[in-house]
Amino acid sequence: MTNPTGLSASPRRRGAHWRAITIGAFALPPIFDLLLSDKRASFHYLAADSFYYLTVARNLVELGSPTFDEVHLTNGFHPLWQALLTGLFAAGRSVGAAESVLLSATVVLGVLLISAGIFALARAFSDEDGRLPLLFMTLPVGLYGFAISPLWWWLDAEELFQQNRLEGSQPLYGSLWSYANGMESSALLLMVGLLFAWYVAKPVSERIGSAAVFGVLLAFTTFARLDHVYLPLALLLMLAARCLLRSRRDEEEVHPVIAVEQQLDQSHRDHREGQNQEYGGDQRHPGEQGHAHHGHAGSPHIDYGDDEVEGRRHGRDPGY
Repeated sequence: MTNPTGLSASPRRRGAHWRAITIGAFALPPIFDLLLSDKRASFHYLAADSFYYLTVARNLVELGSPTFDEVHLTNGFHPLWQALLTGLFAAGRSVGAAESVLLSATVVLGVLLISAGIFALARAFSDEDGRLPLLFMTLPVGLYGFAISPLWWWLDAEELFQQNRLEGSQPLYGSLWSYANGMESSALLLMVGLLFAWYVAKPVSERIGSAAVFGVLLAFTTFARLDHVYLPLALLLMLAARCLLRSRRDEEEVHPVIAVEQQLDQSHRDHREGQNQEYGGDQRHPGEQGHAHHGHAGSPHIDYGDDEVEGRRHGRDPGY
């Protein structure tokens, strides 16, 4: 089948394969780990602070108020992730899921959000032909993860467990797996991916609709992590600078046209003034007896004598 775009299908197919491999390499290991391990496996991923979120989510569902100790109200959480966990707990309670299942579901939710973020970033980094840089496949581990991985390999499973007895052996710190930890980082990574994908694909600085969607994404990025408000602000400043530069460039393109029009207009005025001086001055044919003066409107007017008028009536040149 002929590709209607005229582009080779193989780069697009390769880019899709690399994207699928990257997402699969990230998402499948923790999901299979949770499925094949006992119910305590979620503690290998969940950070200690995640239980603040989990407790508030449970109390929101059961008590109807955002509280940690069931007495005092609290707002000590990032809104987007807290809302997602509350929805997860509400769905789990509606089907009678055990808390161990909800803990594993929390890890899976983080994995799915980060996977969606990887997909969005892949779209942002793909070129017009759909090609994706091969280096993108290292994203799940990351540069920092590769840098400290030798230290990780030097410790066996028992030594890793002794490093953190309460939580067990966690994923490689700094890799994307370490952010599927029941915290707001997974939601933040998704929003960052959506932001860059939309900014690259849509004319944000040219169309109101695209700019409005971009603004909504900026707002949800702030809701994902409140102290990351500097990222939306930086993107807004970059967008404003881009619009300003484009406006100045458009003005520079218009100025030469205006200059040519002004020059032509000045030349036309000079030409008319020259004609006025030529026909309205004191220089007359030697045989003319009349004299020139200006009328009330400032235009030249020539007066002729009686002999000249009579000669003109009979078709004679009065100068000869």
